[in-house]
Amino acid sequence: MRLAWVRASGRAPELAALDGDAVAPIGRHWPTDAAVPPDAMAVIAGEAVARELARTALAATSERLAPDDVTLLAAVPAPPRIFALARNYGAHAVERGGDAERTGSFPQVFLKPPAGTLNHHRGAIPLRDVNDFLDYEAELAVVIGTGGEAIAAERAFDHVFGYTIVNDVSERRLHADAPGRRPVERDAFFDWLVGKWMPGSCPIGPCIATRDAVPDPHALRIRCTVNGELRQDASTGEMIHRIDETIAFVSRVVPLLPGDVIATGTPAGVGKARGTPLAIGDRIAIEVEGIGTLENTVAPPRA
Repeated sequence: MRLAWVRASGRAPELAALDGDAVAPIGRHWPTDAAVPPDAMAVIAGEAVARELARTALAATSERLAPDDVTLLAAVPAPPRIFALARNYGAHAVERGGDAERTGSFPQVFLKPPAGTLNHHRGAIPLRDVNDFLDYEAELAVVIGTGGEAIAAERAFDHVFGYTIVNDVSERRLHADAPGRRPVERDAFFDWLVGKWMPGSCPIGPCIATRDAVPDPHALRIRCTVNGELRQDASTGEMIHRIDETIAFVSRVVPLLPGDVIATGTPAGVGKARGTPLAIGDRIAIEVEGIGTLENTVAPPRA
């Protein structure tokens, strides 16, 4: 199934299933006295029980809404943490000045704070005065269902609720030309890290494809266009560190929680490598096979 968190006009946010091109508002048809309520985060933590309840609710209703009649909210509306991988595709590592050969290495994991960065399908990405080189990164993301610590790689997929899409929007030149700045050690790294924290810089969506709907997450086509121009086109099979390895690695450091999101890195073709920053009015569309398309537009900041 493909599950989404939506808002129809005049209604509170509610759970829905994407049925082809239509939106089925299954939350309002949820089984009475269900063990798991039709709340997005509860459903993610509810794993197999929640998936079965969602199927029952979908079968019980013929109600369908047009996609343009709802707002598709962040597919994970309240993630405890958003983990992300840096340089997890060989060609991208090379275009960013690194080495594609990573045999024996560990995943390079950083955090995007959910508060402030979280965004949704068709949400505006604000381009602010502090931005000098705003960039896109198309990524397949994992949504954790069952938490755990020191998860074995061979059991890692048992902890996955499903998969979604993340645009790891990044500011590439934060503070690069700041007047009067005194350089200190590791400035470049911390500018890179803080450049991941801009408002609206983590669109997530448009939905979560449940684990059973994605037989092999390492065999999906991932593409990104900007204003219709193809910029990124790869297979998730090109990841350096696989999803199961990454879950095992992260969970050895910090226990994973239901609703945690792990963005698995971006393929080659980012704007920095091309010398083309995002500008106001640019339309970014990221498509991952079996999940859908996450669309966002760069806009001026709100007054």
